[in-house]
Amino acid sequence: MQDDFGLVYGMLYALTGDGLTERQLSDYAGLLKRELGDLDGVARVEIYGEREECIDISILPEKMAMLGVSPAEALATLNGQNNVYYAGYYDNGPDRIRVAVADKFRAVKEIESMVIQGHEDDQLRLCDIARVEHGYAEPVRNEMSYEGQRALGIAVAAASGSDIVKVGAEVERCLAELQAERFPAGVACHKIFYQPERVKDALGTFLINLIESVVIVVAILMLTMGFRSGMIIGISLVVTVVGSFLILGMADGTMQRVSLAAFILAMGMLVDNAIVIVDGILIDLKLGKPRREAMTAIGRKTAMPLLGATLIAILSFLPIFLSPDTAGVYVRDLFIVLAVSLLLSWVLALVHVPLMADAWLGQPAAPAGGATLYDSAVYRWLRAALGFGLRHRWSSIAVALVLVGLSVWGYGYMRQGFFPDMVYDQLYMEYKLPEGTNSTRVKADLEEIRRYLKSRSEIRSVAASIGGTPARYNLVRSIATPSLSYGELIIDFESPEALERNIDDIQQTLSDRYPDAYVKLKRYNLMFKKYPIEAQFMGPDPAVLHRLADSARCIMERTPEVCLITTDWEPRIPVLNIDYDQSAARRMGLSRQDIAVSMLSAAGGIPVGAFYEGTHKNTIYLKCTEADGKPVDNLENVPVFPMMPNLAGLFDEELLLKLKSGSDRPQRVAGIRPAYRAAETGEPRRTGRVGGSRRSALQRSARPAGNVLACARHRDRGGAAGRRRTNRGDSASVRIRTVVGG
Repeated sequence: MQDDFGLVYGMLYALTGDGLTERQLSDYAGLLKRELGDLDGVARVEIYGEREECIDISILPEKMAMLGVSPAEALATLNGQNNVYYAGYYDNGPDRIRVAVADKFRAVKEIESMVIQGHEDDQLRLCDIARVEHGYAEPVRNEMSYEGQRALGIAVAAASGSDIVKVGAEVERCLAELQAERFPAGVACHKIFYQPERVKDALGTFLINLIESVVIVVAILMLTMGFRSGMIIGISLVVTVVGSFLILGMADGTMQRVSLAAFILAMGMLVDNAIVIVDGILIDLKLGKPRREAMTAIGRKTAMPLLGATLIAILSFLPIFLSPDTAGVYVRDLFIVLAVSLLLSWVLALVHVPLMADAWLGQPAAPAGGATLYDSAVYRWLRAALGFGLRHRWSSIAVALVLVGLSVWGYGYMRQGFFPDMVYDQLYMEYKLPEGTNSTRVKADLEEIRRYLKSRSEIRSVAASIGGTPARYNLVRSIATPSLSYGELIIDFESPEALERNIDDIQQTLSDRYPDAYVKLKRYNLMFKKYPIEAQFMGPDPAVLHRLADSARCIMERTPEVCLITTDWEPRIPVLNIDYDQSAARRMGLSRQDIAVSMLSAAGGIPVGAFYEGTHKNTIYLKCTEADGKPVDNLENVPVFPMMPNLAGLFDEELLLKLKSGSDRPQRVAGIRPAYRAAETGEPRRTGRVGGSRRSALQRSARPAGNVLACARHRDRGGAAGRRRTNRGDSASVRIRTVVGG
């Protein structure tokens, strides 16, 4: 059992082999799994798309009937020959030797030569009554192809806490060595999804954005506060970012999209504390205060207010950290990074900024008086604007309300979404036909779609998967429920821009071509959902619910932005019911289980065990086919057989008298009909009673000395006579239950 659903197989490859058989390709996939699994940082390697090898034993009803062998006998012999049985241990002096019963199947030829005991002291071989062939199980449950070529998926998951970029480099090195040294010509490993490369590109882009944001903030501060003041605040900002990385690294934090985005988001808040301290120092210096007092006075006055403002800013992101849904788990690092960086900026503003200001800031010329300190043009304009607003306070409030109303109105035209789509050059297409559809049609449709996609110049490569999702190779995509009627394509475009330009056109084309299927092109997004808009109707009457669903469908169809409108009630699946006639079936000794097993032999085959050729498992299936080996085209012609052989013909009058007398020479008793032996825990096939004359005749029958014949009447209601034991003292007994037809 695999209980690690949380593993994300961030590296997905397609292994192809031109000219190789299924088994050879599987052997090379197993080699890859062993070699990659031994690398440091690799948690698990899985293979997707391996076909199940099997041994098909197609019984020939005509030959079985001619030789008098039933399918149940062949089935029992197969089970007994290939099962593993415990034979114990043998003590040979000081040695303890395990005992094993040999003669298990080693090759397909041995299965063909398996001996079946006939009914007339003759022996048959399985090949006399059946055709034995090596093949692959049908229908195909999982299958994968790359660019139309048969492939196996190799999914590699990195261990928790490992560096995915370094693990990816080791995996690539190992693949290159295997390709050069151990793979023959024609075997190739193609990248389908390679997370280390995308992580590296994403981190590089975010680092560039982080550097750009720092430069922009420092440049603006230099323009507004002067070169030296801007440099002091800019250096404090850089130290805050680097120090936050250091603290996060010591606390086992990671550098990823969310943590880097948190720094960009907090860039404006990280400089607030430093701006307040530098501005206060500049004012105190202009007022002519002593230098030491100027460097420390502003910190003593504003330390607690600045801490309160910092805590308010941190707590405003606390709901994200406490959110229990998927978004909260994904962005919880946002709160952690902001808390660490903002608290560090407060500490540095009180300690680091005054030290740098003391070293870098000179003594500015003192103003003539306090009244002229804020007498510049900017302050005069600000003073005039504030005065106008205070004099016309109702007009100012009205203008503010109008602006708020315009903002609320404009918010409705914004495209809303908690997480944007990933900027990838790849998407995946889900294809689902109604349940009950065979995988052969899914395979044919996906190949047709692949050829259409490859005819477009913007498509680089296409990988197909039938039966399910190849692996959980990406956290931000949906995982399909395995089904024979499901398939998907993983499509690579030339660029993300080409993907955005053509996705709608491809979606519309495929929806028109395959109206009876669910066809959806999906981009990678954390907030993935099969149907973003859902309406639910509840009630006791299915007919009313159907009418309501049809009404809702009509309303949605009038909206051009909505597509793939459907209900969660799948179409009814056709079922072939077999009527079971109890009267006729009981007379022939057939139960419902016998009918079901017989149908299974024609529908898919009865699994009777498995044998291994080296490491390759072969499931053995017992099947009923036509004389030419083709599947039975009409289930009415399927031979029906009981799982337990009919014992009615085994106990004739002569054999019964031999058992009673204990002698090889039969002694007949007139009037006794053929009897049937009942199983120890079963019910008799016929019920009746033995008359007094019959009992007397049995008592008078010859038997060896010392043996006693006890006759007891069995009651259907389970009376005391029916439960009486015949064990007396230390003597053993054999009870022969006879049922006399009346």
